[in-house]
Order: sequence, then structure tokens, then C-alpha cells
Amino acid sequence: MEDLSLKHRPKKFSNLLQPAIARTLRNAVSGDRVSHCYLFSGPKGCGKTSTARILAMALDCPNRSSKGEPCGECESCISIMTGSCPDVMEINAAQQRGIDDMWTLVASTLNHPPMVSPRKIYILDECHMLTPQAQNSLLKALEEPPEYANFVLCTTEPRKVVPTITDRSQHFQFGFVPTDVIFQRLTEVCEAEGIVIDEAALKEIARSANGSMRMGYKLVEKVRSDERVTLDSVRDVLGRTASSAAIDLLDLISTHKRGSAMRMVDDLNSEGKDLLDLFRECLSAMSDIIRIRLDGAKSLTSRCDDEVKRMTIIDDHLNGAQMEGLYDVFRKAIIDLSSTAIPRDIVAMMAVVSAIRLHEEGEAT
Repeated sequence: MEDLSLKHRPKKFSNLLQPAIARTLRNAVSGDRVSHCYLFSGPKGCGKTSTARILAMALDCPNRSSKGEPCGECESCISIMTGSCPDVMEINAAQQRGIDDMWTLVASTLNHPPMVSPRKIYILDECHMLTPQAQNSLLKALEEPPEYANFVLCTTEPRKVVPTITDRSQHFQFGFVPTDVIFQRLTEVCEAEGIVIDEAALKEIARSANGSMRMGYKLVEKVRSDERVTLDSVRDVLGRTASSAAIDLLDLISTHKRGSAMRMVDDLNSEGKDLLDLFRECLSAMSDIIRIRLDGAKSLTSRCDDEVKRMTIIDDHLNGAQMEGLYDVFRKAIIDLSSTAIPRDIVAMMAVVSAIRLHEEGEAT
């Protein structure tokens, strides 16, 4: 079965899910203002490498539009998409991270003009994995590159890239892909692939992707079947997600079920679930509850109907002061889970106890 993330990889700037970055790069291409080196940073699966390939396609495409878009269909574009273009070199720094590798793959080829394309382009993925010596070797190439050469460095950890390289690059910071954008793209892909999936199931997948378009594709591949994919079947395969678990926890807290709430957190920890994700989703759910309170249930397009209905009921059990107090409890729990040496299950239990006590005291006043 073909990888959906590869099959449906964007081929033009207009297909990218980082519109501001795509627009800036397209304008740079059309206005002949392309930097010799770009640094793309951001979380996994947000489109960094896809953007790098489209930029390479735009620079080498003989049929490029006046607005800077590659055609996506010519021999040059296809060879770049398939990784067979001799003038576009993709280097996985996680596998080829030493100074010898950098010298072989970059320095030994840099001074040779492109063979078939107008420009020679180097795409270095996971560039933060390069050793300090390799990064210094790369720096020499960036200081005085040939006119025909461009570099695109991609990383999930820009702080590990030496400042001298960052200073010589145009740095674009990619963000998480919004849940509703992931949902819309997955809807289009499922229609194209003939995958019959309920809207509620697809929304559950979009939220479970945690801002990663690539993860969204992987989850669809995981749950797809020859028949209809339902919300129940998604939950059977994926288990209880942090999103649904957060709503369950808020429900237990808002109805004073202290023991059940503590057992739930204990069970999630025993199952290896990330409690940090759980409390982050609690904050997200509380934000959506406030949206329901202010703008009505129809304002939540990224949640399935069942989740919206449950959050509306939770809202009925909480007043403004309780919401504010719960927010502070979960925010502190996230900070403690991220930094403290105290075991995570203890931090989580303390947060649940504090949340229920706060709610009970709020009702007593």
C-alpha cells in the first residue's frame, strides 16, 4: 500500500499548509530575491522538507509561472519530487553527520556547476544532528557559495544549530498545522482514495495528529478498512486519545468523582500514556468550553458532535471562578510535569485532587 503522505505530498507553494511562508518564498522566487541559504525550523510533519523540495522545483523549473510557482509536471519537477535530480542533493544529517560525510557530499561537489538544471540545491534534513565539526565545515561553504548554489537546512531543534550558520540564513519558523486544516486535507485525501470514513472519526484523527500532517496520514492508514470507518472503530484502534481522556477527566472533576478521576489518571499512567499531553488537552478543552459559552456550540468546527455535547454539559457544572481556578491548576501541572523531579503520576494525582477540591469549594461559596 502506497504511503499517503508521499502520494499526496504538495507539489506547489499553493498546496502547502504554511501559507505565510509559502507566499513569502513564492514572492522571493518571482522577484529573483532568493537567499543562498534558508533555515526551516519547526515540529515534525509540518511541511519543512516538502517546502524545501517545492522551492528547489521553483528554482529549476523551466515552466515556472510569473508568480513563482513550479509547474509540477515537467521532467525537472518530477525528478526533484522523486529524488532523482542530480543537481538537488538531499542529505539526512541524522545518518550522515560527520565532517567526512559533509566534505564528501557538499564540499567535493559544490564547485562543480549543475549538470542539467539552472541551480544546484542542497537540502539538509535534521541539520541539528551534524557534529560541531561538520557544521563548521558547512559554514565554510555558506560563507562564499557559488552563484548557482542554494542551501535549505531543515531542523526540529534550531537551538542546536551553531549561531554562525543561523546568522547566514533566512530563518523561517514553521508552526503546528491547525486541527481544522488537517481535517480538511484528510477529508480531501479520503475522498480521492475512496476511503469511507465518518466525519466524527476523521475529526478524532485530526486532533490525534497533534499538529502533524504526516501523522494524520499515518493514522488514516492505520484505521482504514474496506468498509466504513467510524468513531468507535478509530477509538478501538487508537485507544483513548489525550483529547477524549481530557474531556473524561473534566467530566469526573465537574461531577465530584474524586476516586474515579484518580483511578483514571493512574490507569493512563500505567498504560504509558503521556500525562503531559493529557493536561495540555485539558487546557485545550477548557478553551473550547469557553468558546461554547461565548459563541455557541457551532463555533467548534474541529470537535465531533459527541465531544461538543459533553463539553456543553461540563460547562453547566462550572462557573467562571471555577474555570479560572481549574485553568491555573492544569497550567501549574504542565509546568511541574515538564521540569520537576517528582514522579509524574504523583504530580498528576496532586493536580486532580487540587482541581476537585477547588471545584467543591467553589460550589460551597
